[in-house]
Amino acid sequence: MEQGSNIFTVGYGHLLDGGEQSRRIFNTAFPKKDYDEFAMGRGVLTKEEAMTLFNLDLPERIEEVAHLTGHDKYGKPFNGLEFKDFSLNLRKHLLDSTYRGGWGYSHKARELLAAGKFEEAATEFLNSDEYRNAEAMGRPGIRPRMEATAKAIRDEEFYKGAGGKPIESVEAKPLEDKPLETID
Repeated sequence: MEQGSNIFTVGYGHLLDGGEQSRRIFNTAFPKKDYDEFAMGRGVLTKEEAMTLFNLDLPERIEEVAHLTGHDKYGKPFNGLEFKDFSLNLRKHLLDSTYRGGWGYSHKARELLAAGKFEEAATEFLNSDEYRNAEAMGRPGIRPRMEATAKAIRDEEFYKGAGGKPIESVEAKPLEDKPLETID
């Protein structure tokens, strides 16, 4: 269940919010499973099924993080760096943060990142109630994940300063059974 709500997740973060996208992806993966039963918390997936669902979610999540990274909270494009311009390391962390939900709420951090202000963007990303109050909210595991994303943002300055070239595209490819931080 998503923290602070009555909406369940299944597999590797697939949000069962009843929306068209969630239903479409779930029903593509599991045409014989009842979405509504899972949405009420009454369903089980095997590890293999969870990976199937994740692999269907991934291309749409990559599109989502690319859009979030290049646009303000009103959908207006930033004039600056875009998702494709960043190192693979940073793109992985931004994807992880988008899955978790934090990147979408970090409007100012996204704007600073697009402007190439890496240190300021990293500091702003951690300037959130979610980060400050993680322990009190019973979600202490959020802090190391957010700190890892902030570090990846800071490290981007060194990547760019060392002659890092923009990445032409992000290719969504099926994942093996590996945690996100080990994907090449």
